[in-house]
Amino acid sequence: MFCSSCGKKLPEGAKFCNGCGKQVVAPMNQKVGNQRPVNPGAVDKKPVNKKLLVIIIASVVAICAIGIGIIVFANRRKSIDLNEYVQVEYDGYDGSATCDLSVDWDCVFEDYPDLDYSKEGLEATDGLIGVLSAKDVLDEEFEVETDDDTALSNGDKISYYWNAYVNEEYFNYDFLYGEGQIVVSGLENDKAGEAKSSDKKSSDTKKESKESEPEEAVESSSSDYICEDARTRKLSDADISAYMSQDWSDKNFPGDRTIVQMMINEIYAEHGYQFSDEELTNYFSQYEWYTSITEKTSDMDSIYQNLSEVEKANVDLLQTYK
Repeated sequence: MFCSSCGKKLPEGAKFCNGCGKQVVAPMNQKVGNQRPVNPGAVDKKPVNKKLLVIIIASVVAICAIGIGIIVFANRRKSIDLNEYVQVEYDGYDGSATCDLSVDWDCVFEDYPDLDYSKEGLEATDGLIGVLSAKDVLDEEFEVETDDDTALSNGDKISYYWNAYVNEEYFNYDFLYGEGQIVVSGLENDKAGEAKSSDKKSSDTKKESKESEPEEAVESSSSDYICEDARTRKLSDADISAYMSQDWSDKNFPGDRTIVQMMINEIYAEHGYQFSDEELTNYFSQYEWYTSITEKTSDMDSIYQNLSEVEKANVDLLQTYK
């Protein structure tokens, strides 16, 4: 190192020239003492935050997984459990009845209004399959069969199986089905049927003499109720299906109400519900058990709270069939 003033060579690290005494100024690119050399092209490196890096990578992976899940969910095929729509029709009396099983396709299409042919199905058949409605095709392609279809009594179990000929790719839903059982219920005793006919004749005779004889209270009988069991035991899906499969046209339900609606109304009526619908009031007023209830209420919630646990369970189950 040399003095910038007089040019004398100086010892390394000298701060003053020993010739002229001036302060030594070190060149910019020369190291003085412990000073680090300056490299204008160098950039200070900061340590990498490994924890932050792991969080970022995990977030990216999670976002990708969610995206894939959304795509898979959006493109998955929906399914229908056909076992929930098996219906049974009985013919005959307790101990000698026969049955016929089928699928309630009207109910299926009511619950799944978008059920139809798939785009792939229409393309595969060049649109020919679209000539028939999806309901008609499915009705032909699915059969519910049973070997337990004769000499039936209340409480018997009907085991059923499926014959399916459908190409499910032709439809926009998958169909689930398998072996199942239905408990027989609602069958009338042969003698009870004869008694019912006799009661009807007796009722007609009473009507003819009604103008000339004083009016007497009609005694309540089991025929006064649609479902007397609803007060004493919990109904099953099979029970309700059996009720739904019967012909109730002779009952003349008001307002074309279904058997399920009337079963619910009957439970409330027996506990003194005052219907706001005049047709329902007139219907139940034909029975002595309803007219004999002197204190009625229009508060349905309070009646529900006073129902037995069996009745509440039956009302809740029946509500799912409305």
